[in-house]
Amino acid sequence: MLKDRLGFNLDKDFFTFNVPGINGEGLKMMWDAGAQKYGDTVEMIYILPHNLEYMVADGVLRQPNLMINQKGDRFMDEGMLGNTTFSGNAMFLQPGHYAYVIMDRAILQKYQENGPDIMDIVHPAAGSGDQEGRREWI
Repeated sequence: MLKDRLGFNLDKDFFTFNVPGINGEGLKMMWDAGAQKYGDTVEMIYILPHNLEYMVADGVLRQPNLMINQKGDRFMDEGMLGNTTFSGNAMFLQPGHYAYVIMDRAILQKYQENGPDIMDIVHPAAGSGDQEGRREWI
């Protein structure tokens, strides 16, 4: 259903939490009962593929650093990178549906030494590495 209705290939160009048993049956029941097929949308979020393996990098990439698309154009307010839905939808509108976060060695070192500028429940300060493990993700 994901491929047929939205053109995405699960775990190739579309990565999700893959909740077991979620396969569109609820939508099919609604349509069978007469609900209007209004148009398919997906609330995109910004994650790395296999982000549980790369949680530290994923958290660092949510910091307010310059973000550009494949053309080298800035396309959003980087202060919103912590909002995964806002940034995910903004990236989805870019060529190839991805973007690059630009930072230099000094910024990277600051995160390693002091933790991130923006912290949340998903990417707490410890996600950037504790005193013993700050450099593990380089």
